[in-house]
Amino acid sequence: MIIVFSGEGPTDLGSTYAGTFSPGPVALMINRWIFKRIGYSLLETNGANYYVCKATLADIAKQLPRAALLRGKKADRGGLSLETRYYFQNARALVAWIREQRLEQPAIALLFRDADGTASAGRGEWEHKVNSVIHGFHFENYPYGVAAIAKPKSEAWFLCAVRYNYANCQSIEASSSGNDASPNSLKQQLEAAMHQRFGCGCSRDDLNQIVSDGLIDEQEIDMQSLNLVKSQCNDVVDLIFGISPRA
Repeated sequence: MIIVFSGEGPTDLGSTYAGTFSPGPVALMINRWIFKRIGYSLLETNGANYYVCKATLADIAKQLPRAALLRGKKADRGGLSLETRYYFQNARALVAWIREQRLEQPAIALLFRDADGTASAGRGEWEHKVNSVIHGFHFENYPYGVAAIAKPKSEAWFLCAVRYNYANCQSIEASSSGNDASPNSLKQQLEAAMHQRFGCGCSRDDLNQIVSDGLIDEQEIDMQSLNLVKSQCNDVVDLIFGISPRA
């Protein structure tokens, strides 16, 4: 089994330098979740992990044949707004990259993006983006896709553990803004919580350390957006190993 990540940047899934993937804290959490299902680490297995940056996906997406004609200025025949088409095309591009590599094992295509947006946008905006990624995987007939869309940003997941001690974390998703420039942004909240609890900031190295030390338990984080990522990972692993769907 192989996992192919595509994220926003170093502080979520990670980044590459000179062809080497340096995982971020979200990648570490997802890897640990899958580890508990399959018994080994995809990040520590040679040739079992890849990372595709946003710029590469954007270049690939430009070459893809259009899936549907635009209807008017804001929506296409599939009901995708111009914004959510971006998520749809990213999923298609990630599948195209995987197929170009001619990998010898089934590959989990994990597309991570922050939903961003404002708290007033509600759950609909996040759902549209999730469904657009899923639609992109389905359009390409790719059964191993995971739509990992943080609501509104991955900082919310870490804040659940660091500040709220895993209690009532759904409220973070419902009431927080994804705008880093907003007063009391999630990033500012996480920075303050990390300093208070661990005496450090919220850089990739800081978050990687506390995830690696087991100080953040993804199993205990009960949030809609992360729960969906975990359940999709379970479903894809079951599919790859030929395990019957759970009731």
